[in-house]
Amino acid sequence: MTMVEILNSYFLAAILSSAFLAAIVTAYATRAHTERTIYVNNITKERAKWRERIRQIISSYPDASEEEKSKMHRELAIRLNPFHVEDISLIKALINSINSNDNEVIIRASLLLKHDWERAKEEAKPYWRRRIYQLHRVTYEEYMCNYKLLENGDTDMFEKNLKKLTEDEPRY
Repeated sequence: MTMVEILNSYFLAAILSSAFLAAIVTAYATRAHTERTIYVNNITKERAKWRERIRQIISSYPDASEEEKSKMHRELAIRLNPFHVEDISLIKALINSINSNDNEVIIRASLLLKHDWERAKEEAKPYWRRRIYQLHRVTYEEYMCNYKLLENGDTDMFEKNLKKLTEDEPRY
């Protein structure tokens, strides 16, 4: 075997192994992209339906009959996170709204829906464009404290606190 033949065989082996490696990388990238697309499409569609149903329950609750309110309460309790303090507070506010003002329910539901919307937008982004911070869920109490500043005419402090409230939290 001549030197040229040996070099040609090495060159051929290098080309074949490069092609094989490129095929593996391409297959992996295609699979990852496809899985991500399926996840984003399915999860975001389901979450959009979830948000819409929460809106329907909250908006129709005040005008519903006692039997309908009981059904709505059960459905809402099933749809919310039983381990999250804010979700539990929303359910309690819904129960208490029967005899009082339902503004708390509306505000709590709005904060929940806003937080979920921001999460859905963040999850739909490609990995390299995602924030390195966890989205902060504004509590009802934080919102009301800040809203009182606005009602009292302290718009500068309101804007400053609003910016703090909506800042993202570092992930640890």
